[in-house]
Amino acid sequence: GSNLSVLLQSQRGPGGGASQPLDAFFLSGSSPSFLGPRSMVSFEDVHQVNGSTRPFFRSFDHEENMEDEFDEYVYQPEKKRRLSVDQVQFLEKSFELENKLEPERKIQLAKDLGLQPRQVAIWFQNRRARWKTKQLEKDFDVLQSSYNSLKADYDGLLKENEKLKAEVDILTD
Repeated sequence: GSNLSVLLQSQRGPGGGASQPLDAFFLSGSSPSFLGPRSMVSFEDVHQVNGSTRPFFRSFDHEENMEDEFDEYVYQPEKKRRLSVDQVQFLEKSFELENKLEPERKIQLAKDLGLQPRQVAIWFQNRRARWKTKQLEKDFDVLQSSYNSLKADYDGLLKENEKLKAEVDILTD
């Protein structure tokens, strides 16, 4: 059985409640929405299932044929796979042709490259995000140079205007 369930069962006092070492897990009377003197959950038996109570923590017995069922719920992430240079070049060329990815095209690219369709879709999504960022940077640079040019022209016109005003003032006097 589980060491945790054994520990919890041995820590219960004669009244069936959690003993003092477990009190650190609870905030006394912090919320009226919880019944009882403790908020959060109690490690006491939980819910009535078919008229019987079941413990909050249940020991896991490998002989109960739950191994297959348990494995379904345990997520074991795979190691991140790096794409080869050839795969990236192929994807880049495909992106240049069309940066949107239709389902049939995604499946075909995945087959051609020996990847999962999801990997291809995520690569395209990330590549579109990088493309958009670079496009925004280019647009900003174009606008910045246009602004700088207009500002220089404006400043030049202001100086010329002041110069002409000064000439008008001299001629009117």
